[in-house]
Amino acid sequence: IVTDPLVLGMGLVPGSVTAVTSGAGTVTIVTGNGATDTSIRVDLDVLAMNDTLTITYDAEVVDPAVNGDILTNIATVDANSLPDGTGRPLEESDDHDLEIRQPETFKQVVATSLADTGDTQYTAADDLAIGETATFHVHSRIPEGTYPLTITDQLPDVLEVVSSRVVSIGANVSGSSLALNDPGTASDSNADLLNDFVTFSFGTITNLTDNINNDDDLVVVEVIARVIDLPANADGQTKTNTAVVDYSTGSDTVTEDIDIVEPLIGLTKTFDETLVAVSEPFTLTLVMTNTGTATAYDIALSDIFDPRLE
Repeated sequence: IVTDPLVLGMGLVPGSVTAVTSGAGTVTIVTGNGATDTSIRVDLDVLAMNDTLTITYDAEVVDPAVNGDILTNIATVDANSLPDGTGRPLEESDDHDLEIRQPETFKQVVATSLADTGDTQYTAADDLAIGETATFHVHSRIPEGTYPLTITDQLPDVLEVVSSRVVSIGANVSGSSLALNDPGTASDSNADLLNDFVTFSFGTITNLTDNINNDDDLVVVEVIARVIDLPANADGQTKTNTAVVDYSTGSDTVTEDIDIVEPLIGLTKTFDETLVAVSEPFTLTLVMTNTGTATAYDIALSDIFDPRLE
């Protein structure tokens, strides 16, 4: 007698049980193929030396299991050394762990609006100047199954949403209420009159169960954000953008940092003479230097003369 009671969180696919022996014994699938069966029992009347019995069945992860759980499944064999059951009882068991896959989610800056801001000033994060925009992508290989899917993106203080869109939906994912290039819903999370939060509500989706983790399971969304010219944004600050992928039975939080950079203009003015006579010419020198961490643009330099100079 072989029994396999599936643990909480693991569901039997009815009708999927098969059992084959290499010997002459008679195999009977007692439970497992009934429409309401939740466990497996297979009987075999005789297993000769070197014979095998192979049982296969399909199962799926069900509530209340959540991502990250480890489900331990134990199968047990009961037998006897005599055909009438009066001999020595024999028992053997084996277990196997199944870890429920976390979605593979990450966030990254894929573009910025200025070519000369890199990632070398403060940390390894991308550098952004005041007024510059960054394009963030959230990638998530979502779990298989059917569930409500929501992706949110909380911008740091003080960045504002410029635009957002759905970049891609994997071939295995169906039922989404958002299509490619549809925008998310922007909102103001802290009442500062700037939209700094984006919600992508996909509705109840189905990700086809094929037991293959690839880009057919991938959902990608995009948020373009601008660094606002406010005192709260200052050179050297690191800002953290936080996205959450919520798939009902669990969620995944990912972050991406940016560093604020600014130009810093210094100006010195010198005369080649400190004492001159009336009508005696002299030379003035102006030197302007950018000692900051970003490029300055549209520079206008003026020098207002004393009325007694010409």
